[in-house]
Amino acid sequence: LNRGSIHSIADHYEDAAVSARVPFRERFARSCFEALLKFSFLHSQDSNIDPTSQLALNALLERCKEVLAKFVHEERLSGQCPLPRSRMNEVSLVLKSVSVLISSLKEAQKSSAKVDKSIWKQVVLLYPALVQCVTCHSMEVRVALKEVLSQFSELIKP
Repeated sequence: LNRGSIHSIADHYEDAAVSARVPFRERFARSCFEALLKFSFLHSQDSNIDPTSQLALNALLERCKEVLAKFVHEERLSGQCPLPRSRMNEVSLVLKSVSVLISSLKEAQKSSAKVDKSIWKQVVLLYPALVQCVTCHSMEVRVALKEVLSQFSELIKP
């Protein structure tokens, strides 16, 4: 309706500017998260993970599990109505964080750092919650979920 108006053009440029910033922010957040994870494994070359790092990873994995379970429950209750954008963003961020965590754990394992078995166990216990998200309606969540599940497929390769 407003195709030729100045307002539609301004909205188009505003949307383009916002979408241009999001990938950079996301890449930056991912890089920061990877650096924090690498730092937490830095001291674990000779022994197990530092207790503080272990507690942080436990808390992170527990929170991820809670967010995923709540998302699945809320989406089932909502039926065909979409969930709020903030919820979708939170779930997408959790999925991306889990993906980065798994890749960082694999990197730490390759670099001869010992990763505690309880951390691996908690990562594996996230799998059922991830599978429950497969039927979600959001494309953004499904893309992030695909990335996480591909990380899992690399874990179970012989």
